[in-house]
This record gives sequence, C-alpha cells and structure tokens, in this order.
Amino acid sequence: MTTVAEAPVHPPAGSAAATLPGLLLQHAEEHPKRVALRAKKLGRWREYTWEEYANRAANVGLGLLELGVQPGDRVAIHSENRPAWILADLGVQGIGAVAVGIYPTSPAAEVHYLLEHSESVVVIAEDEEQLDKALEVREKLPHLRKIVVVDARGCRGKLDDPMVMTFAELEELGSRRSADEFAERVRTLNPGDCAIIVYTSGTTGPPKGAMISQANMVAAAATFSTAFEAGPSDECLSYLPLCHIAERLGSV
Repeated sequence: MTTVAEAPVHPPAGSAAATLPGLLLQHAEEHPKRVALRAKKLGRWREYTWEEYANRAANVGLGLLELGVQPGDRVAIHSENRPAWILADLGVQGIGAVAVGIYPTSPAAEVHYLLEHSESVVVIAEDEEQLDKALEVREKLPHLRKIVVVDARGCRGKLDDPMVMTFAELEELGSRRSADEFAERVRTLNPGDCAIIVYTSGTTGPPKGAMISQANMVAAAATFSTAFEAGPSDECLSYLPLCHIAERLGSV
C-alpha cells in the first residue's frame, strides 16, 4: 500500500487540524479528487481519493457509534497493512474513541492479553485467521461486544454468530447517519486526549500500552515530514505493521 504525502503541517492549537482526523477532513475539503492512497489488488493499483478516504473513515466511525461505542472506548485493529486499517484508525479516532493496534502475527493468547488489558469493546479482524483468534478467546473478554471482519472469505458460517459482522456492514451502518455528525465530533476533539494505544513488544515482560495523544501524533508527524522534506509529489510505501508507531507516523 502506498500513501501520498501532503505538505508539512504545523496546526495552531485548538484548530481542527490539531488532530489527524481533522487533517483528513481538511485534505478532503481542499482537494477531494486528489489521490491519497493506492493499494494493489489482483495486480492492479486501486486508487483512493481524499474524499473517499474521509467519507469511508466517517462511515466506520459513525457505524461504531451505532454499535454503542463511546468516546474513550477502545477499538482494536488486528490486520495486515491495508486501506481498511487506516480507515478504521481514523474513524475510531474521529469519534473520540481510542485505536489499539495488534500485530497480525500475534497468537490467540497474546490477542487475549491485549484485548483484555486495553478493555477493547470492538475488534476489527482482517480475515478468517484473525477472526478465529478472537472467537477462541472471546469468552474471557467481558468488555468485548463485537467482532468486525474485513475480508469475510471463508467465514460464511461464522457470520451467523450475533457477535460477528463484516466491515462492509459496519460502513453501511454508519452511512445511515449524517457525515456532518462525524465532522462535528472531529471538530470538538481535544488534542490532549488519548488517540491511540501502542503496545511494546513485550521482550522484558508483558507488553505495555503507551497512551499517545492527538497532539503528540500531529507534532511528531510534522517533524517527520519536515525531516524528510515530504510534499504533495512524494509517496510512502507502507511496509512495517501499521500498529508500529513508526509506520503510523510515516503512512497515516
């Protein structure tokens, strides 16, 4: 997956652009038809404009609201790099919830630990493999209310489970609400609030969750963009897992 860089941004405190969802909506408004992302599917690059990026992220966030997710709730994302990852990331953050990345290689026991420790109420799983891990440990997770699967191939029987729904269904659910509602929630975000939790690798003990604010990420991303002299003509290849903080800054 590739992302297309914009000019470095140093937003004033209190502005909508002081958060990543705010920057997303700003880009979508200023140049809606410009390419934001490309992802290869069946050997061909599929392009996503800033407008589509923002609209679909909004639908994810609004869909989560329909499921009862509230500001401050944690929503986990367990997937390889793909557009749905960042659509979920920005959608979660846009409604004031907290995105929690899980490495796609994590076994069921580690998935259990991270979902339990973060008290995640929803987990977005990439495919049947990641869905099976969540299903295996869900009885031990009293906070978990919904499992959303992105690629439902091979999951037909499991989709009858009332706890399971598809990513497409989540987006459709969100599309029933007004996009203005998402924009208003983004506008009222507090840049000092926790936006994401990044877990350490756990080499010296159980993984520890680092709580990172919107303001922290925007400031770090601006510094990153300046250091690499990133601009609208540049592209970034997303290759580290997106739950890794370096990839989050470089790609998102």
